[in-house]
Amino acid sequence: MCDWMGKIEDETPLESVNIPGTHDTATWNYTQEVQDRYLDITTQGIGPAIMYQCQDQSIFSALNHGIRAFDLRIGLSPLDNTSIIFYHGSAIMSLEATLEDVFYGYYKFLDDNPSETIVVSIKVDNTTWGTPEKLESEVYNLIFSEPASSYFVQLNGSLPTIGEARGKMVLLRRYDDSKLPLNDTKEIGLAVPPNVWLDNVANFSIEYASSKFAYIEDYYEIGGPDTVDSYITWKYNATTAHLIYAGQKHMDSLFITFASAEKDSESVWPRIIALGNGTARGVNQRLTPWLKERSGQRRGLVFLDWWKQVPGLVESVIDL
Repeated sequence: MCDWMGKIEDETPLESVNIPGTHDTATWNYTQEVQDRYLDITTQGIGPAIMYQCQDQSIFSALNHGIRAFDLRIGLSPLDNTSIIFYHGSAIMSLEATLEDVFYGYYKFLDDNPSETIVVSIKVDNTTWGTPEKLESEVYNLIFSEPASSYFVQLNGSLPTIGEARGKMVLLRRYDDSKLPLNDTKEIGLAVPPNVWLDNVANFSIEYASSKFAYIEDYYEIGGPDTVDSYITWKYNATTAHLIYAGQKHMDSLFITFASAEKDSESVWPRIIALGNGTARGVNQRLTPWLKERSGQRRGLVFLDWWKQVPGLVESVIDL
């Protein structure tokens, strides 16, 4: 699974490729022990660690198993207000691992597997430390410095073909850059910033190039009192409806689907939505056979939680 993109024709637009991703990628080793370690630093109210963990596999494990899109949630470190570290809301994932560290891991993987491309989605999840101006500046400086600037492709707000993106990283810019001086700003990546990204909506679109739109499903906080099975079914229905849409409409546009969700007020954590609770089957168990039955259809970017627990899920997204 390290070179599956090598089978795709160079002229294929990225919008046409089925790409599995991990939602809240950096949560993979977040435990109660980690949370307790940072409680004296965390200044906002915080729930149990299980609320925040969406993955159980490292980034390199994900790459080696075919994952090619990564949802990275960031903020500035409380230690220096300069280093870019990972958060899930108010939860600090680590004070040691930085965005730059993860980039170096991606560079290594791409050097070893030049047929591949990696989609990196960056979202600001915490602004407790430092200022928005400082965070935007640090991200900008990182991306436009070497070696990062040599690995990112597309500078005009559009998406490349697979051939143009091989050995490179493609940026989905889910953060704002309005605080940067206009004369210093160079555009990179596809801009889907928070002022146009609708919160907790099952189907919306964002224009990213002339007459091109990103169609997005990001329905993550399930409403209404009901049963675990109903919550999972609601999310499964939203996910499959958007995937059907991706396979039938706007074939030259980008589709982004999140198969992840939660119902924290009733202790229905991301893992339960993804994998079920022993009685109700999770989204991942339901999604895998559904995808296999629809081979040959475009899916776009599909972000998953707890993906390795259901064999064949990643392959069914790719359509291998």
